[in-house]
Amino acid sequence: MPKKIPKQLRKSIMKALVNSTEPLSASNISERLEDDKDLPQSMKKPPRQFTFTMKQFAREVGLIQSHIMASNGISRHGSPRVRIGYALPKETSLAEAVEAAGVIEKPAKESRLVTVRMSLKEISNLERQNPGLTIEEILLLKTQQHEPCVN
Repeated sequence: MPKKIPKQLRKSIMKALVNSTEPLSASNISERLEDDKDLPQSMKKPPRQFTFTMKQFAREVGLIQSHIMASNGISRHGSPRVRIGYALPKETSLAEAVEAAGVIEKPAKESRLVTVRMSLKEISNLERQNPGLTIEEILLLKTQQHEPCVN
């Protein structure tokens, strides 16, 4: 099993791909990551090492498109030697790309995660009383009105 790619590196790769208008080779992406101030020095890799990381990342994230940029003959094993470029669809925003990479932003310091345990019967009753709203919206409205959620 290959080593997991850190979230900061994933985000930086997606930033480099979103800001590009044409497919980038792994060495081009590696050069752009060298200039990234948000990426720690320990995550920056030379282009040769980064090629392996980029192949793995492209397999994991379905949004990344691989393009053959150049062909350089056939290896001794019979497979073609190719230089691969990576790109994202043109209409992809940075937020969509980062979400596809599996990087979840931390919530603001003012918020907390709350788990509510309710029976399915109680949830369906709340949804019937408030048509058109999700259970999250219903609970949020009830807490803002300081009403008890369950009768």
